[in-house]
Amino acid sequence: MKYAKSLIDPSNDLLTTVLNNDSLLLSLANNYVTCLDNLDYVGKDAANILCMSSTSGTYKKRKLYTDNEEYIMDISSIIYINGINIASSRADLLDRSIVYTLGRIKAKDRIPISELDSNFEKLKPTILSEIFITLSYCLETYENQDYKLFETPRMADFYIWGCIIAKTLGIGEKEFDRIYKNNIDKMKTYSLEENAIVPVFIKFIQTKKHFEGTATRLLEELGQFTAKNNLTNLGDLPKTPNKLTRVLNRLSNSFRSIGIEIEHNYKNRSRNITISYNPKNNDNNDDLAA
Repeated sequence: MKYAKSLIDPSNDLLTTVLNNDSLLLSLANNYVTCLDNLDYVGKDAANILCMSSTSGTYKKRKLYTDNEEYIMDISSIIYINGINIASSRADLLDRSIVYTLGRIKAKDRIPISELDSNFEKLKPTILSEIFITLSYCLETYENQDYKLFETPRMADFYIWGCIIAKTLGIGEKEFDRIYKNNIDKMKTYSLEENAIVPVFIKFIQTKKHFEGTATRLLEELGQFTAKNNLTNLGDLPKTPNKLTRVLNRLSNSFRSIGIEIEHNYKNRSRNITISYNPKNNDNNDDLAA
């Protein structure tokens, strides 16, 4: 990823080690491309910051040594993250991410970093030239709106440009659409697999088919269902109705991909949750509930 940054946003510090959220904000505000090296975990606040940066946003914070003054940071950065494992299971961040796995380099294929850097520097002018030529064709296509959109996912602007670039390179819009949406589906499944409540919740709604009531009632019924069916080994339930609601909100898009619809509404002055199960478009629910 440091070579991608050296092409797009060259600087002395190609790789960044984030110590806290403040240093993350500074990196995102001061770099067009931010490369987070060897990251093994992204916390809730950091995940929210990364989500905001992926679509551009502003962050306000009180100035040091003042009571009522604040400074505003504009954060918008292309973000690369590498690590041994996926650093977050938060559905909102994964839904904005492209995740790919690289195999371990075989001993016979390893070369010194100095040699790799030298080879890259030799190829750099050619790579940049090809990028600029490709982008010139893409800009012409974009301005003439000479592209076909399929069902547009989140990150629509990225998706549109991905279709255009794939078409220009001869890969084709359909192939990009297939690969990109396959990545989205994999991340939805991963976000479900990494949350402890999911197996119990899926078994509950598969059995019940439909639920309507308050979060308090839902938590009670989940607890009763868990005890009755001896499912305590599958995962711990949230301790409060508010925490349960937050988990369901965060995973609602991922649940939708396996046929579970979650809606919120007000009825008789109470905030109700309506959950329905329709397995027609579901290929993974049995595996997740197992």
